[in-house]
Amino acid sequence: MEKPEFFIQLPFKLNEDANPIKASHPGMTPDDLVLAREECNQLLALGLIEPTKSNWACPAFYVNKRTEQIRGKKRLVIDYKALNHFLLDDKFPLPKTKVLFSYLAKAQIFSKFDLKSGFWQLGIDPNDRYKTAFCLPNAQYQWTVMPFGLKVAPSLFQKAMIKIFEPILHTTLIYIDDILLYTQDQPTHAKLLQQFYDIVQAHGVMLSDKKSFIGQPNIDFLGMKFIDGRYQPGPHITQELLKFPEENLTTKEIQQFLGIVNYIKDFIPECSRYTSQLSKLLKKEPPPWGQVQTMALQKLKQVCQQPLPLKIPVQATGSYKRMPVMSFGVLFIEEENGGNTSVDMLVDSSKTLKNTTMQSTRRF
Repeated sequence: MEKPEFFIQLPFKLNEDANPIKASHPGMTPDDLVLAREECNQLLALGLIEPTKSNWACPAFYVNKRTEQIRGKKRLVIDYKALNHFLLDDKFPLPKTKVLFSYLAKAQIFSKFDLKSGFWQLGIDPNDRYKTAFCLPNAQYQWTVMPFGLKVAPSLFQKAMIKIFEPILHTTLIYIDDILLYTQDQPTHAKLLQQFYDIVQAHGVMLSDKKSFIGQPNIDFLGMKFIDGRYQPGPHITQELLKFPEENLTTKEIQQFLGIVNYIKDFIPECSRYTSQLSKLLKKEPPPWGQVQTMALQKLKQVCQQPLPLKIPVQATGSYKRMPVMSFGVLFIEEENGGNTSVDMLVDSSKTLKNTTMQSTRRF
């Protein structure tokens, strides 16, 4: 998208002396240096980066963690920590996935698209490009497009996509570079697709052909599989849990494991009963790893492999008043629709319930 109206600006924080930081590169192995120069030559040829004499220069280096090892290719990353410290935060919110999912309760036909190269589709304002400068041993470049690693990138990209696809947002979900079109019937879906393609062409948005799915009765979106008003975690999420060791996880591994479990906790009976044992290991003075933690980890791996599909909660249109009741996470929700007021009693699954049994849900 080369339209100036979508060029990204990177303002610095107010009242802070943003002194340029030009890092001295720690060096690369000969093989990594050859690989980095090849990558940068490709980026230069595509016009995504350009040589620079900027006073800024954040170091670029290769990572070869588990994800990279699985795909068999190292990844060139840039440490923008110094620049991010001075960049003004962008407050545009990313949508909550549960809220997005609620809009699909009545959807029957889906089309999913992935934006090719993601952030690179947004240009950087020429006056701000110097801030994105990065260095290799004996080389320095700056980006003409928005690079990965900037703290403001997700919010800025989401904001741009919302602006571009505003005419069809009532039947379109956008989460950064993932786009989902949804309708209740084929004729309506055909019209929506035409509107979508018109917008894509008008703004020069690039789509990934390999990741496009058109007019499907079921779809995978943001790690969940949707069909006929129900959803459940995709198998790749639950299988990811099996890759963790059986015991003695590091602090980082525990955080990663619990992060995945937290995303699918609604599908796991008594989830907090097991996660609480692992969460104890993240405290300031954690207990040693014991049999209790091993059993909790194994149980979570087991129950996560066959998550039951749940009915998609409908996005209500009324106003809400949420009030905590006692201390175990029960909420009263007051809903007002057309002058009617009702009170429901729900359980907040993020809380641990101790010696508590909910016999029924009362509606007044």
